Amino acid sequence: MKIYQNQNTLFMKKLIFYSLAIFVFLSCEKKTDPTPVTPVLKGLKLEVKTPSIVVNSYFTLVYANEKLVNMQRTDTIRDEGLLRVSPATNNILSEEIPDNFKLVSENSLFNGQTYKVTTLTNTAKKIGANYEIRTFFTPNFLYNQTVEMNSNNQISKSLLSKVVSTDGNGNNIESIQNSYYRYEYDSNGNIIKVLQTANGNGKEVVAAEYTYDSNPNPYQVLKWVFRLSNFIGAGISASESKNNIIISKQYYADGSLQTETKSDYTYDSETKYPLTQITTGTSNSPNKVTPSKIIFKY
Repeated sequence: MKIYQNQNTLFMKKLIFYSLAIFVFLSCEKKTDPTPVTPVLKGLKLEVKTPSIVVNSYFTLVYANEKLVNMQRTDTIRDEGLLRVSPATNNILSEEIPDNFKLVSENSLFNGQTYKVTTLTNTAKKIGANYEIRTFFTPNFLYNQTVEMNSNNQISKSLLSKVVSTDGNGNNIESIQNSYYRYEYDSNGNIIKVLQTANGNGKEVVAAEYTYDSNPNPYQVLKWVFRLSNFIGAGISASESKNNIIISKQYYADGSLQTETKSDYTYDSETKYPLTQITTGTSNSPNKVTPSKIIFKY
């Protein structure tokens, strides 16, 4: 009996020892697991379909020293059996805003026979905590706007001060504007409401409202580009916000609903970044919402 008890005690000691050894081993394994790498958006494919036209837009993002320096776009358009390709290039000179910033975009527009190249140039000058932005669009179109930043380095207001365009005779038409857009954020840093002054009377009305998912937004890598790319309006939220837009509502100045869109996503199971985005919606304006699909590439 005493021998049996000694063997039983020895067995229990060994069991405890091996259990502790396995626990320590698993704990060490867990601590040495590599930290998941945050994906970087390298490109995307946008597909838009109508009964007669299919447009595939391919975007390629080019980085240097982990900074975005170039964005290339190619549109493949199938129009009732006719295939045409329209390339476009956006030369991004800085991902972060320095005191002076320049963004040049060249777009090739196909009119059925030849390509016409148009150039869009944005320049920014830092004035205190704010930025003065001038947007030039060939042959002659100019926006002047001021962007105000808050203490969290978020856009709080964009003010449109002057618009210069050209009439049919080549004469410049200059109009002074006193309108602005103001942006409200939630605790996650998402733009949830955009207010604008309507008809120059200084009264604020709601221009747009947004709701979001809780997953990271891959478009944030483009936020500096959109901040300076004549973003007058509510479209800035797609790149400025930390999460992905689920529902977007645009309103007329009288408060009535203009457009509502809804986006459904599939996500990477580990990083939670979106893999695909399908957007549908309704519109009370002549510009109807065309269903679209986006495939993200990391």
